[in-house]
Amino acid sequence: ACLYRNCPARGRAAATLNTDQHPYGLYFSSILIAAGANLSATGSKPLILYADTFVDIQGTIDVSGGKGGNSAGDHMSAGGGAGGGAVKIVSAQITVGSSG
Repeated sequence: ACLYRNCPARGRAAATLNTDQHPYGLYFSSILIAAGANLSATGSKPLILYADTFVDIQGTIDVSGGKGGNSAGDHMSAGGGAGGGAVKIVSAQITVGSSG
């Protein structure tokens, strides 16, 4: 899988993965998120990425959560705060650049 910035016919500058559709993770031979590219996740599960050879993160992985809701019964107290996601990356080699 690759997210290349300005890479004709091979990748794109942004992609969104739905973690509910892939609750056990996504498997790739390698992963490159180029500088300026953005990988984001939606869903209620953590983003889990597996790569056989390497992961090179020069861009951004966004697993930020959304606004929390009110408590049960829609009371205006004890509501949930803003949520945040989690990311797990498994590979033989992982490189994170200065902007990654």
